[in-house]
Amino acid sequence: MKTLRIALLALLHIPLHLSGDVPKDLVALRETYWKARSQALAPLDKRYAESLTALKARYTRDGNLDAALAADAELKELQKSSNDNAAKAATEKVVTKQNTDVLVGEWEKEGDAAHYVIFRNKEAQHGRDSGTWEVKDGLLTILWSNGYTASITLGQQGNTIEVKSKSPKSTTSSTMVWRKIK
Repeated sequence: MKTLRIALLALLHIPLHLSGDVPKDLVALRETYWKARSQALAPLDKRYAESLTALKARYTRDGNLDAALAADAELKELQKSSNDNAAKAATEKVVTKQNTDVLVGEWEKEGDAAHYVIFRNKEAQHGRDSGTWEVKDGLLTILWSNGYTASITLGQQGNTIEVKSKSPKSTTSSTMVWRKIK
């Protein structure tokens, strides 16, 4: 019986975004939640960090270096946690069919005749180069057969999108604008 209960609980906690489309009002609610959560915790985190800093200084003055290192580790963990929550609040975007569908179609690089096609089946085409695309961390990334990558931030609206392109031999990326033609 206990195993059945655990299995049911696990099934109930499967994130909705893994099952397909997510209602827009749920996405908005989630974004609002993470922003409010981050704002509500900020004063508490600040007071805790101040207390840890004072404790670390006291341990150091007293010559208790093990305790000072433990306080420092706790302070770093708090900062990491605060940064993770802030990043989640700022970038919480659920990948939905709607926000990838706007990218499906034919695109042309502005100022150039370069032609790109993003297909619904997670494939892409650019001249002779084919590619596959995936979505991760709010980016649709195309991995081209020639080794280049193109990254598109999800949530862009309209007939133009900003695309970051990176050569396999480069550590930096260049930015271009694609205009939708179909």
